[in-house]
Amino acid sequence: MDEPTLGLAPKVALSVFDIINRINNDGVTILLVEQNVRRTLEVVDRAYIL
Repeated sequence: MDEPTLGLAPKVALSVFDIINRINNDGVTILLVEQNVRRTLEVVDRAYIL
């Protein structure tokens, strides 16, 4: 996913991260490119930061 929360209202962005977290908890691997590092680190098991 490339910037899935770009341009979204904060409440909607939280919903997107909630969905991403649920998908990940189901065992699905997700490749996520996101500028919001703090929020991203809350939902990932591993991160590579460039």
